[in-house]
Amino acid sequence: MQKDGKSHYDIPVQRIELKVDDYIIGNGEQHIIMPIVSLNLESCPDFKPGDRFVLALNKYQYGGYKNTASVASYFYISNDNKVYPAGEEEDFLRFSGMELEPFKRVIASMA
Repeated sequence: MQKDGKSHYDIPVQRIELKVDDYIIGNGEQHIIMPIVSLNLESCPDFKPGDRFVLALNKYQYGGYKNTASVASYFYISNDNKVYPAGEEEDFLRFSGMELEPFKRVIASMA
């Protein structure tokens, strides 16, 4: 992280390219890029090709997406279509092991 001489810091960002299969709430592009600030990289998933996630994202006004909350906004989808939160926040642990379709209905009902 470097200060540029003004009151601005240059913070490294990793951009994750994602293919979107479905939107639970809202709609958007089929391919999105989500920047992750380097300070948050150690707490987020590896995002390996083929991994499936449910992500809670907000869209920037100028384009692009950001996660709504660090690791708490990531849910891994297992091969048997069950959802597991990436974090250990108590509010989200209740979803651990829930089937994907019922999980999507619960999330949609919260909007």
